[in-house]
Amino acid sequence: MRTEPVSEVLGVELVDFDLARPGNPDERAELRRLFCEHHLILVRGDGVTDEDQTRFVGSFGPVHRVATGATETYISNRPDRMMGTGTARLLWHSDGTYGARPGIATSLWAQEVSSDSSPTSRHPWPGV
Repeated sequence: MRTEPVSEVLGVELVDFDLARPGNPDERAELRRLFCEHHLILVRGDGVTDEDQTRFVGSFGPVHRVATGATETYISNRPDRMMGTGTARLLWHSDGTYGARPGIATSLWAQEVSSDSSPTSRHPWPGV
């Protein structure tokens, strides 16, 4: 598994990593080790399915399910998508962070990215 640092302080990119291919136990253990060491894993590529994403995230521990049983929730600035935001700024948050059993990570999956997409905000209030 080939990796490259994302920055000097945080993150590692998996180079030429195929999310469509199920990993073996040794590869999943290496993914967990990389996450514990670097705290952020970046994977680039097209053609990822919901199942690929869920399987990859499952390498790190149990995948959260919403009340409907789905493992994915979507935020989009497209009006034809669930939880559409239009052109509004997307406020970054992490549901469940303060729950009784918070997850160890949040997975962000950019399915479509365009240069005119609504930006995200780390701090929604001035001075925070």
